[in-house]
Amino acid sequence: MRKGILIAMLMMAGAAVYAQGGYAHVSLMPGFQFGTKGYTAVDSGLRTDASANTNFTWSFDFGLNFREHVGLHMGYLYNDGKYKAKLTYLPTGTYLGEYSFKRRVSLFEIGPEFFMMRGEHGQIYGQLNLAHSFGGGTTYYYSGGRRYDLGNAGSNEFGFGAAAGYRYWFKNNLAVEGQLAYHHINRWEVNDFWDVRFGVGFRF
Repeated sequence: MRKGILIAMLMMAGAAVYAQGGYAHVSLMPGFQFGTKGYTAVDSGLRTDASANTNFTWSFDFGLNFREHVGLHMGYLYNDGKYKAKLTYLPTGTYLGEYSFKRRVSLFEIGPEFFMMRGEHGQIYGQLNLAHSFGGGTTYYYSGGRRYDLGNAGSNEFGFGAAAGYRYWFKNNLAVEGQLAYHHINRWEVNDFWDVRFGVGFRF
């Protein structure tokens, strides 16, 4: 039922685009997340001091571009989510060493896109997005028959973000594209994410 409603909405949006003389486009952009801060979490006496690596990320984006420089952006974003943590058992002050874990994160985002042409082929754009993560969960560490929670590094939550980028359209409707993006998930231990992506696009 929900999939049917979504498909119907996309079909109506696409029809509206063509009725107004606009176009649709898709982009595939790999890149890297960077500049992510670390966090500290404590569960049942186990302290976690974690930091995020520079992680691989990629996105698949779909856009409906209307006249007057306004469009609708929808995107799927994947983040590899690698962390390194120093673990300390506080009641005894025992340092348990370093522990690496991975919390892969997927985001679906949607929002308006604003764009303007620079020259005959260049296009500068900006996006404002609402997002929701999915497919995540809680990360645990097991020791002495006990399970410890290492903090919320990827649960399913709502968030928001923004992006700015540049596309260069060739005459055959192919484009090269670069984008700088920001994502915020308030309930995660690390809730501010930056990434830069480069890729290709196609319009139809």
